[in-house]
This record gives sequence, structure tokens and C-alpha cells, in this order.
Amino acid sequence: MRSAADLLHETRAREGTVGLTEAAAGYEAAIEAAERPGERAVLAEALRRLAVVRRRCNQSVEARRLCERSFTVAR
Repeated sequence: MRSAADLLHETRAREGTVGLTEAAAGYEAAIEAAERPGERAVLAEALRRLAVVRRRCNQSVEARRLCERSFTVAR
């Protein structure tokens, strides 16, 4: 099983070359893997990046919720 950080970095590196659906799936996988103690920084970044993808898909309510969660995790 790949680490949350690996999933995040892989998705971030490919985000410009894959579709938004695939990018969202990658960030969701990173979020799921990061929801463990000690992975707060990775979780916050993955949430923020997924929020950007959701906003680009015109899902502004979900994007805002993800941003707020990212902010809470990062604090």
C-alpha cells in the first residue's frame, strides 16, 4: 500500500495531464490514506487540492466545505 504522501505527490504531478475525475480520485485516495494520526500536513494539502478540483468542476459548495476542513486540519 502506498503512503498518503506518495499518493498526493503522484496525483499532483499528473494533475495537468489527467482529467478532473481522475485527479479527484487520486486526491480522495490520498485523503483516505492520510486520515491517520501524524498525517495532518498531507491531509490538509490533499483536501485543499481536491477543493480546487471541485471548484473547477463548478461544485462550489463542496469546494468550500473541503477548504474549511483543510483549514481546520492545518491549524
